[in-house]
Amino acid sequence: MRHWHGTVSTADIETAFGLSRAQAHRVLRAARDDPIDGVAIGDAAVFLAHLRSQTASDSLQSGLGISFGVPVEEGDLLTRPPVREDVLRAILEALRYRRSAVSIAYAGREQVSDRIISPARLVYILKRHHIRAWDHGRKAYRDFVLSRMTEGRRVGERFFAPHDRDWEEISILRFSVNMALPIDLRAALAIEWDLPENGIHEIQCRKALARYVVREMTETTSEGPRRWLPADDGTAATFKEVYRT
Repeated sequence: MRHWHGTVSTADIETAFGLSRAQAHRVLRAARDDPIDGVAIGDAAVFLAHLRSQTASDSLQSGLGISFGVPVEEGDLLTRPPVREDVLRAILEALRYRRSAVSIAYAGREQVSDRIISPARLVYILKRHHIRAWDHGRKAYRDFVLSRMTEGRRVGERFFAPHDRDWEEISILRFSVNMALPIDLRAALAIEWDLPENGIHEIQCRKALARYVVREMTETTSEGPRRWLPADDGTAATFKEVYRT
């Protein structure tokens, strides 16, 4: 934790190991007096996978303290682009402490550009990590693919980041199975997704994530056509934005 967050508090040790405050304080003091060097800490991708699994676990347990004891192999790590350690540490510090902005070099589709951003959320979607952040140069919230950040360092000056309305607003997206698919595949999808009688699958998500959800649901597949198509005007409008049709 100290490696990724820059510091460890007594409360962190209490929570992680179930110790009393006095015990945690002694552990922390001992660590400061005798720091451990050369300990294997894992790479950025493994740590991000840990954050993902921890978030899912916390959501499931909701304070019940249940441990299912069923390990899951994280095969997604095998095909994920690398994340630079220094970049991740700068982003984590900004996210955890809401400190000053971060200066990044970002490899966009056309060129590498320098940006000053205030990170607000860490998001995993479309099989990669994104940072939702206020872009001070463009005066708007933007999503940045974490693996495309080639440099990252904290900026001493403080910047103002406004309220993210698109993150707080909820979008309702509706999809129906593509009728161009073979009938047996349509039937399998209806069973797999437990579709209601009207055949429409509804997803509620943050407005800021709607484009990603529509893209993932409507991507073409090895069978040929898209499995899902928009089932209402609002979802269709987002579909057109995604594919610029």
